Amino acid sequence: MALSVDHLTRTYAGAGGTVLTAVDDLSFVAGSGEIIGLIGPNGAGKTTTLRCLAGILRPNGGNAAIDGHDIAADSIAAKRRLAFMPDEPHLFEYLTVEEHLRLIARLYTVDDFDRRARLLLDELELTGKEGALPLMKRSLEFYQRSGNRNRQADVLANIGAISYWEGNWDDALSYFEQGRAEAVKIGDTVAAALARDNSADILIDRGEWAEAEALLKETLPLWKASQWRYYLAGCQWYLGRASLCLGRYDEAIAHLQEAKANFTHVGAEEQIPTLEARIAECLVGKGDVDAALELVRGLISRASESNGVARVVPLLERVQAHALLKQGDLWGARDSLEASLAAARERKELFEATLTMLSLIALDRLEGVEPPLEMVNETRNLLASRKVRAVPPVPSPP
Repeated sequence: MALSVDHLTRTYAGAGGTVLTAVDDLSFVAGSGEIIGLIGPNGAGKTTTLRCLAGILRPNGGNAAIDGHDIAADSIAAKRRLAFMPDEPHLFEYLTVEEHLRLIARLYTVDDFDRRARLLLDELELTGKEGALPLMKRSLEFYQRSGNRNRQADVLANIGAISYWEGNWDDALSYFEQGRAEAVKIGDTVAAALARDNSADILIDRGEWAEAEALLKETLPLWKASQWRYYLAGCQWYLGRASLCLGRYDEAIAHLQEAKANFTHVGAEEQIPTLEARIAECLVGKGDVDAALELVRGLISRASESNGVARVVPLLERVQAHALLKQGDLWGARDSLEASLAAARERKELFEATLTMLSLIALDRLEGVEPPLEMVNETRNLLASRKVRAVPPVPSPP
């Protein structure tokens, strides 16, 4: 790979109409195999230069090219030939380690992904989350002692995500808020907004839908004004879920369709099945049962071919059951709920399993049958442990 920089200039608007020059007429060439370091004091323009080279910032003058592809005029081709690791990389909390690798491989058109990813995951011991929380807490203690606020904010966000995966939602909310506070102190608006969105995700699951929506509406303008299309999609996804739970189905569909467009734009197609499942759930709420069933069944038929679909089979089967309930097909609904519960248990998704068990309990009572006591107790215990206030209602047959 060859990198050429020709008279690169980047300025910012200062106070009182002044102009601040961060990079002034910089030129250099880096050939294949060469290593070049940018050396200078704080404020010399090193980070600004790298952001211009990565296509994050547009230069005011001059140009930069990767293998002959101008980073501004031919950005997609240029970026596919460039890897950029910022000081504080922001990971996507919605994705597992493997999904992160899959997304990057798709963006960079990497061949033989499955074999190469498996070798890396095994070598770096990243195939599971076991032991991650104690390691993260030790890292946090180290960065607190050293006074490194940048790393504290990052680690707090990761501990929050792990706590959420493990079902410790109070801990997760606390860590996300601590991470947000640290991010605000260092002026990292992206990390602060992500912490808000992650907290909103938990509040939606807890049934605090209006509170979650308020948080998301705080961050939405930031994402719209930024170049972070993936995070914008995540915020719109959560807003769609909040609107869905509040019964505003048309508004929810609009948010979900916007999220779908933004995920598609950044190549994150693995998120699309989840959005389509939520759109089907909205259609059930609106009473458009036939359209919901067509969408859900089309997705379920691809479960063996798509990791993105396989991941949401518990939700898809439950949405299908609710649609069948609206049609009065109680037997079909029960079959779908049993399939949803089996898939959720296989994937160890306790909250999804609980939502499905609540639907089975409601179905039993519709049929005049007393639901199994162990199922009732299991759902009560999990909802109480996670402090869930409310869940979306189970549809009633006609």
